[in-house]
Amino acid sequence: MVSVPSLSCVIPAVGSIADLEATLVSVLEKRPDNCEIIVVLNQPYADPYGLSDEVRFLELLGAGTAACATLGIRVCDGEIVHVLAAGLEVDDGWTDAALPHFDDPEVAAVAPVIRSGTRPERVLAAGVKYGPGGRRIICTQPPKSSADASDALGPTIDAAFYRKSALVALGDGIPLAVGDSLADIDLALGLTFAGLRTVVEPECEVIANHLMVSESSGIREGLYAERLFLRNLPANGRFRAFAMHALSVAGALVASIPRGRTLTQFAGRLAAWFSLSDYRLHHRLLAVARETVEDELADRAVIARLPLESSAAGAEPERRKRAG
Repeated sequence: MVSVPSLSCVIPAVGSIADLEATLVSVLEKRPDNCEIIVVLNQPYADPYGLSDEVRFLELLGAGTAACATLGIRVCDGEIVHVLAAGLEVDDGWTDAALPHFDDPEVAAVAPVIRSGTRPERVLAAGVKYGPGGRRIICTQPPKSSADASDALGPTIDAAFYRKSALVALGDGIPLAVGDSLADIDLALGLTFAGLRTVVEPECEVIANHLMVSESSGIREGLYAERLFLRNLPANGRFRAFAMHALSVAGALVASIPRGRTLTQFAGRLAAWFSLSDYRLHHRLLAVARETVEDELADRAVIARLPLESSAAGAEPERRKRAG
């Protein structure tokens, strides 16, 4: 009987070959048992160390981080998917604190804390949150414990743990419509709308010299920001969202004046409105995912109560017998 990995580590290899090999050495030395490793390359790789027996290599030439991660997610076998961008490194037992959170069916994602390799006291990221005007904001203040509240909506695309079934419900991977720069916050908004949670786990740490994903610029900056807003209207409430969004966009356009990007950003935002049918399809997907999650959680709650109810039902005749 073939053993199915409970954890799949997907490494989107978009940076340099040196970044990839640093991550592979780190993960192969410290990976937990029953963990498969999938590397998705956006450039040719000769595998000079003969790692193909331990690592599954796939190619998606010229693709970005989100596309490479999505391919790995779609073919992996693990119940939990760990996305780890090439260039990041891990310590012994780095998954130990993250994986138990998935025993809670409401948890769809765990955000590790990404620390600087040169200054370990510096936190580069502890998840992402959604800002006005469709901005992705990196959280840099991790909670003291995973039980404490965090303002992070989800993990960064650089390092994340996901429940695969939750990703399947929202499209089977990392969203591609908003580019690498906003893919993680778009996914986080979708998971949150579906009624699922993200936990920031301060005891799960990974090391990076820098974050892998850079911000979009020019027309794409406005295009992806507006797409992010339009794709997630159901989560924001349409009337209130439009009122706040108009003010946020105006502020973003004014802020872009010193950079000389006002016209290109405005053109990108305008172009985003020519895909309304795509947004309606995504809204239906969000609604179905939410209903599915609600039904699954309700079923789990019923099953969890059954032993107690059965025991109580069996005890009632005995109490009546003793009373008689």
